[in-house]
Amino acid sequence: MRSRGLFVWIIPAGLAAIAGVLGYRYLRDADGTERPSPNDPPPQAHTQCPSQVVRCVKGEVRLQSGDQDAEGKCLETKIGACSAACVAEGLPLERVDDSLARAQLCDPPADVEALVAKEETITELLDDGGVCEADGFGPDGDGIVECILRSTKDPDALGIIVRRIHCKKGPVATFDRRPRTISRERAIALYCLRL
Repeated sequence: MRSRGLFVWIIPAGLAAIAGVLGYRYLRDADGTERPSPNDPPPQAHTQCPSQVVRCVKGEVRLQSGDQDAEGKCLETKIGACSAACVAEGLPLERVDDSLARAQLCDPPADVEALVAKEETITELLDDGGVCEADGFGPDGDGIVECILRSTKDPDALGIIVRRIHCKKGPVATFDRRPRTISRERAIALYCLRL
């Protein structure tokens, strides 16, 4: 009798979780640009530029050297160009070599599913999903996690991991592992190794 009552509650809870994830994904930007997270520090003038940060901007792969010009703007060097477009405009990869940066940041593959070994959603993860600190997708372990914050008003609130995507060749070994508000497909193209 007790297991029957538990079963009755599992189905609505699972459906509510799936509806929440789908609603979140529907409301999120689909153009690949990152929206500011409530956990991101407020924009301010750089006092120090990070080095070895690579990003794709308007079809160009650019490397930050860590130096600044006279106006305090971080200096960048073009290290490559995309054939078609950036995977996700302006998103950084840290401390990856130039050839890997060009491969990951440019020209998303037509079929990103070929890069995925396995995918687990919140209903399959159950209590093993874990916690995270920002909305969106980010590299983790052997793949990518999707996180949804529990509260956008409380900056100290933790979120829950609602999806794990295991990459066939593993994730890009970047030091910046913060989740980003980009689409699932762009996250796979950016964070699952393609080389």
